[in-house]
Amino acid sequence: MKESGVRILMLGERTMAPSSLLVRLLRKGCDCWFAESAHDGMKLFQEHKFQLILNTGRIPEAIHMLPALAGSHCTVFSAFPVEHGYWWLPIMYLGRECLGAPAMRTAEFLDALDRTVAQIRVTQLTATPPPSGTPRFIPSMERLAS
Repeated sequence: MKESGVRILMLGERTMAPSSLLVRLLRKGCDCWFAESAHDGMKLFQEHKFQLILNTGRIPEAIHMLPALAGSHCTVFSAFPVEHGYWWLPIMYLGRECLGAPAMRTAEFLDALDRTVAQIRVTQLTATPPPSGTPRFIPSMERLAS
């Protein structure tokens, strides 16, 4: 049975160039779309129902999307550029706002991202019954995160 990819929207003009983050997501089998603005991102969201949104543009872009994402089970992180990299801010987790949650350095964010992708995969596997005759298999979190 083919594992369906986690649907990810990369929001912001800086997401158009190849990056180590994009490479990491593609290696994990994620399906990535790109949008330069929240307006374009919401058009894509209506069609693809993303499970994860990574905003590398302006933070207000991601915040303006929150009312439309409420109840969607979508998780949103937004990057805030600092001198040598980014602070990653959790904006929404599984459709619930989490503004004010502690920011993460890149290494902490990558760990959280891996756990988030793994959790989405587990949810996909347990929420959708397998075709008849196919044994249900739920891999361990360690296997999903590698």
